[in-house]
Amino acid sequence: MAHYAVVDEQGFVLNEVVIQEYDSVGNRLDVEIPENYIPPNFTKRLFVPRWDFDAGEWVEGLSPEEVAEREQGTAGQVEPSVEDRLAVAEDTLNYLLGL
Repeated sequence: MAHYAVVDEQGFVLNEVVIQEYDSVGNRLDVEIPENYIPPNFTKRLFVPRWDFDAGEWVEGLSPEEVAEREQGTAGQVEPSVEDRLAVAEDTLNYLLGL
């Protein structure tokens, strides 16, 4: 399974999809991935991710002024620790599994 962001002509994310690229024994399926299906951004902190088709990378979709406004809104917020994030993920998984 592979995750993709579906982007519009300007590179903004419309939605996300999961595509099965391999069968149950690991053979690659003959699946054509559309040009506007882009692997999602997991490395950059972007408020509004936008795919730059020319550069072939994710860039910020907001103007510098809009980024500054958003950053002011997040000033003073503390990033949750890894332990806190894992605890939330575990609680969510237990809830979904009915445990």
